Amino acid sequence: RDRGALCGARRGRVVDGWGGGAGQGRRGDYQSGDGPRTEEFRRFDELLRAAAPPDYEPHYFRVAKASKDPATQYGSWKSDEARLSVDEAVEWMERGGNVGIAGRPEDPLINVDIDDDEETTPDDVPTSLRARSRSRTGWHTWYFDEDGDVPNIPTDEYGEVRTDWQYVVAPGSFVASCREEIPEDAALPGYYTAEDEEPVVPIEDEDLPAVFRVVAAAVAAAEEQ
Repeated sequence: RDRGALCGARRGRVVDGWGGGAGQGRRGDYQSGDGPRTEEFRRFDELLRAAAPPDYEPHYFRVAKASKDPATQYGSWKSDEARLSVDEAVEWMERGGNVGIAGRPEDPLINVDIDDDEETTPDDVPTSLRARSRSRTGWHTWYFDEDGDVPNIPTDEYGEVRTDWQYVVAPGSFVASCREEIPEDAALPGYYTAEDEEPVVPIEDEDLPAVFRVVAAAVAAAEEQ
C-alpha cells in the first residue's frame, strides 16, 4: 500500500531524490530520480482533456517538494486562487515542487485508487486513463461522472474513490520513499507515471469493484440512521 512519505518520516529515512548517485543517501533510503518530470505531466494533461466534457478545467494546485502534502504557504489548495494553469503547474515543477489534481463538487472528475491487488485489480474497473503510483504497485484511474452519482468512498486498506474535494498527486510528480515500500526491480521508483493512455471514460456506481460498493452502501446506511 502506498502510505506516503510518513512511512520514512517515522523511521528518519525520507529522501527527496534530488541529485546524488547510488549510495549517497542514509542507510535505508531509496534514491530515485532528479525531481519532477514536466513532460510526463504535460502528457497526462493532454490525455485527461482529450475526451473531457465541455468546459472542464482540471483543478491543479501546488504540492510540496517530494511530498503528497499541499504547499500550504500558498493558502488552501481548495481556493480559486490556488488553482494553477498547466503552464503555472509546469513552472512550479521546474522549481522542484509536485502538483496535485482534485475533484470538486462542481466538476465531474473521479479518481479510483487501487492499493490492494489481492482484493481488486485495475482489470476490475473500466479501461480509462490510468497512472502508476510512486510505490509502482498502486494505480490511479480517472473517470468522468457528469451525473454526480459516484461519492467519495474511503476504505481502510483497499484504496479509495475520490471525487468531491479529494485529490491525488498528478503524474510527473516525485514523492520521497523508504526502501521497503518499493519492489527492488521497480522502474522509476517514487514517480507517478501515466501508463494506460486511454481516453477518460464515464463511470457509474455499478462499474466500481464490489469492495467499494459495499463500503459505499455501509456509509449511506449509517448516514440514514
